[in-house]
Amino acid sequence: MPSSKPKTAESNFREAFERLKAGVPKVLPPGAPLSQNNVAKEAGCDPSALRKARFPGLVGEIQAHLTAHGHERSTS
Repeated sequence: MPSSKPKTAESNFREAFERLKAGVPKVLPPGAPLSQNNVAKEAGCDPSALRKARFPGLVGEIQAHLTAHGHERSTS
């Protein structure tokens, strides 16, 4: 992988999303729930940085994953 090209914000978000799906976050505590806000936090960004208007594909993937895996907000 060429080191001359910096990572894009989207690639950082995608890596954070993959870590949270795998249950191995580097920033958030282990067991942190997968959510759009937590993906942004795991990527080291403010949650407002991960917006549907800017990253429609990625936000759609996160929401589809949450729907498919029943990650609705738990009340426990």
